[in-house]
Amino acid sequence: MIESPRDGRIDLLVKLGDRLLVIEARVNARAGMVSEAARQPGEHARGDGPRAVPVVAVPCRGEVGRRVCAEVQVSYVDLSGNASIKAPPLYVHVEGKPNRFVKLARPASVLATKISRVARLLLLDPERWWHQQELPENGDMGPGSVSRICRRLEEERVRQELLPFG
Repeated sequence: MIESPRDGRIDLLVKLGDRLLVIEARVNARAGMVSEAARQPGEHARGDGPRAVPVVAVPCRGEVGRRVCAEVQVSYVDLSGNASIKAPPLYVHVEGKPNRFVKLARPASVLATKISRVARLLLLDPERWWHQQELPENGDMGPGSVSRICRRLEEERVRQELLPFG
């Protein structure tokens, strides 16, 4: 059973039998964020006595986050499938699931970040023929970046030409 938090300081309360999971969620698992989040449900849980189990929820907790939660005796769960919840008689321990939220080093779209500067230049004057050497100055970026972007745009064009239309 899921209960509404009473005071607005806690993100989620989940009742499991006679136990109450006091869950504080964070959008990332940086050590400072986990440490702050770990204190909040712990403080709230003390008011509910021994039936309350403080839990931190993050997208994917790292080794530092695991240590922080262990030090302050707070359970954790992450969206990648890892968890350590101690709510006797319930014990959940899942470890080793890979981070499902790894950010790619290369932008996923041709309209992302610096690539959008080059695309914007090309779209602003569609009748103009640009030389690659003109783009760095007009796009306020380095020639190396422009070279990589042009190569990527060309790869996208070729990929689109190879796609079957049905």
